[in-house]
Amino acid sequence: MSVLKRSEAIILKGVKFGESSEILSIFTREMGKIKAVAKGKRRPKSHLAAPLEPFKLSEIVFYFKPDRDLQLIKEAKVLRSFDGFREDYRKASLGFGILKLLDHALPEHASHEKVFQMTLKAFEILERSPSLAVYYAYKVKFLSFMGHRIETDRCVVCRQRIGSDPPVLYFSPHDFGPICKTCYLRGEIHGAIEIGQDNIEEIKTLMWGHFYNIADLQIHDKTLEIIDKCVGEAFHIPINGEIIKM
Repeated sequence: MSVLKRSEAIILKGVKFGESSEILSIFTREMGKIKAVAKGKRRPKSHLAAPLEPFKLSEIVFYFKPDRDLQLIKEAKVLRSFDGFREDYRKASLGFGILKLLDHALPEHASHEKVFQMTLKAFEILERSPSLAVYYAYKVKFLSFMGHRIETDRCVVCRQRIGSDPPVLYFSPHDFGPICKTCYLRGEIHGAIEIGQDNIEEIKTLMWGHFYNIADLQIHDKTLEIIDKCVGEAFHIPINGEIIKM
């Protein structure tokens, strides 16, 4: 038996279904990610069209049945529009990058309130300015929320603390952390990247910094590469030059 549910929601993706409907991937505040059918959404003057588009915070009402793959949208209304994403290609690229990550990485029917709040905060800033630092800070924080926190203080092999100024460091995306030179030379880790201490410090800043305070930071390409590879390892997302040049 279906139960009528109400939730704040962010639309992640829509796919055409039939002549006038869409199948939507939706990130809801209360239930996490769900998939639902919006019947008649593509019809002219449909009341579902505006609230069920990307870059809107909407309230949706839907019929929910746990053993059903697709839920059914009953009604929806816009609570807030992030219109800045439609004004600039760079802003849209970063916004869609977040939506794509959420659609790919979030499990279904599992609430993630902190991720939901973080997404809204990131949208507030990115719709005004296409900040790579905010975009990659979002990725670092998302990794942590999903159980893949990047280690920044200790070697992931021997667990010895990394010094403040080692001459050479290495990083293992598969293990989400740095490797000291001794462990690297033993050949215990494959696919490690040579990095500098400045890359580790940048990851720390992105991990712990507030979005508003880091929006204007310039981050090295090597740091962005490390984060993208960690995301790829965590969620099995192919890495194809993800870094967006501004």
